[in-house]
Amino acid sequence: MASDQTTGTILVLEQLIAQHRQRLEGNPDFKAIQTLERTVKELKNGVTPRFELETTSAKPSLVDRLTQPAAARKALKERAEPMTTLELLMAVEARGVKVGGNDKLRNIASVLSAHEDFKSVAWKDTTAWWLKDRPVPGEGDK
Repeated sequence: MASDQTTGTILVLEQLIAQHRQRLEGNPDFKAIQTLERTVKELKNGVTPRFELETTSAKPSLVDRLTQPAAARKALKERAEPMTTLELLMAVEARGVKVGGNDKLRNIASVLSAHEDFKSVAWKDTTAWWLKDRPVPGEGDK
């Protein structure tokens, strides 16, 4: 059994965690981490993962709405390095763009592979997406 001092330390640490979690709730990167953690947990439990990210309740106007390719392009430019299909799916949905269907990963991959702006590249021991009009970061360093 933990000593009173250890129990007190644990309570303080849990309060600090709660405070940090509360400050990070609106951060898209934090939401992405939560989604990734939930996905890992679901996969470990044999559950088909859901890839829905919570987005803000404010809906953009028709002029401001992004398409899936536009949202993916924006995410890749911001990240400045290739992203996996899962990362792009989360980034697209974090921008309020819906990806439909029963297999969202397959659907977003299909959209990207059919679009003229994107290419599939080898990246960090996996396959990722990058912009056709830009060299893959680090390729010139080889």
